[in-house]
Amino acid sequence: MPQQVSKAHKAFLAAKADYFKIADKTHKLITRERDVLARQLNRANTQLGKAHANMAKAEKRLAKTSSTAAKNQVEKLKKLVDEAKSKVTELRESLNSTRERLKMSKQYSEAAKYLQRGINKLDTEWEKLFEKKTKKAVKKKAVKKKAVKKKAVKKKA
Repeated sequence: MPQQVSKAHKAFLAAKADYFKIADKTHKLITRERDVLARQLNRANTQLGKAHANMAKAEKRLAKTSSTAAKNQVEKLKKLVDEAKSKVTELRESLNSTRERLKMSKQYSEAAKYLQRGINKLDTEWEKLFEKKTKKAVKKKAVKKKAVKKKAVKKKA
């Protein structure tokens, strides 16, 4: 019976450690993913802004010249703007879903931290209760004080 209890205790300790590690690791991974998506979204927004500016310039040129090359350039720029818009919306949606997952993982990691604190407090209390109360008294050794020698003072003659 004691062997079974010790095996169960070891399994509990291993599962406890795994739970805390996984909760923390998951939170860190999702945070990193959120940061990556935020950087990609910023890049996509700048590209979209540049595409809008280029398209506005091309439309001004088209209004002045009305050539087929200018029309083709405006059409190409409109396609680029549409692609950039779709990329931005896609990144925003994935960022929002990542934020939701981050909220959930934060709740789990906080719950794991509180659980870990509680278990640690219980462990310390149990150790105090089950600690052997028959401790040997430690004898203190008497320490002799060193005699302080006075410095010899020379007399003036």
